[in-house]
Order: sequence, then C-alpha cells, then structure tokens
Amino acid sequence: MPTEFPYTHNFWTPSKLYRNLEDFAEANRLVTIDVGCGRKKFRGSTGMDERTNSLADVHHDLNVFPYPLQDDTYDIVMCRHVLEHVDNVPGTLEEFYRIAKPGGIVMVEVPHFTHPEAYRHWQHKHFFTNASLDYFKPGNSHYKTALKMVNKHIYIHDLFRATGVEWLMNRCDHFYERHLAFILQASCIVYTMRAVKPLPPPR
Repeated sequence: MPTEFPYTHNFWTPSKLYRNLEDFAEANRLVTIDVGCGRKKFRGSTGMDERTNSLADVHHDLNVFPYPLQDDTYDIVMCRHVLEHVDNVPGTLEEFYRIAKPGGIVMVEVPHFTHPEAYRHWQHKHFFTNASLDYFKPGNSHYKTALKMVNKHIYIHDLFRATGVEWLMNRCDHFYERHLAFILQASCIVYTMRAVKPLPPPR
C-alpha cells in the first residue's frame, strides 16, 4: 500500500474523497472491494451485494460468514452506509480484516447517531459515534481484528461547514457528542483503518 494514501483530506466532502480515492487506486493498481456496493460501485472495484439489481460481481448475504473471498486479497476494503444494516458488526469487521492484505485499508462510512437518516430507515440496526470502531484495534483480544485507526472524521452536509463548526466537532469530538450533538447535528462518519497483520510467507 503506497504511504501517501490520501485518507486525511478531511475538508473534502465524502463524495470528493471517494472520487480522489478512485483515481488514486486506479493509478496505483490497488485491488479494491466495495462491500454492499448497491448501484454506486467504487470505480474499478469488485462489488459484493446480496441484491440482484445491484452492480455486484459477487452476490452474497453479508450476514453469512465467511464471505466467499480469499484471505489477504484486497488493498482497500470499502463499505459505505452498510454497517448499520448488518446483524453482527464485530463479525463483519472480522471478515473485512480477514480479506484485507497486510497493511491494507478498511474504510467504513456510517450515519452519525444524530442524523435523522440514522433513525428513519427501519432496517438500521446500529448507531455510531466517532469512537464506535475503536474497539477493534490491535491488542484487543475480544475480537479477531487488528484494525489500527489512522483517520476518522465527522461530516456535516450543509452551510455550517463554511463556519468551521465541522473542524471544532472533530477537534473536540468527545465534548461535542456528549453535550452538543443534538444541537448541531452531523450527517456521517468516515473511519479509515489499517489492517495490522503479518506478511504472508513468500510463495
């Protein structure tokens, strides 16, 4: 994985972030999978989704483990607005970790718990704060993952971005979520994690 992977451009919107990542992945010939791709598959990726009307290359129920994918395969595992729908969040992240290459990137976008859309969809089963995925870090023996958090960012999608409020929300995320979250509602969180695992033996 190239060291200049552009996951820290927090002043981009998520859509601009993904467009730049598509260009970066294509230029560096990175092997990417878009889990729960729907009809907006990450350009150049393998798509996996259970829905027959999606752009998936692999049709599979994301609640059934293991996924029909090989270990240590992908430079980037992308999952956008899917984790809130699955039955088993730890099991899903363990699968992401399994299929990521050593040093590979796992990128997850979910609604922030203050966003009305987090509650509107009746299939949403989980709600997320900025720290929700910190539990899957290296050294936590409760989970079969070692996902090192390299960046996470709370986004808002309205004119408040121009005021610098989003920067403050992220600079003081714990205070914001405890005391101000339902005054200044966020829209989503993007977590970027690196899979910490030993390199496979040479073939």
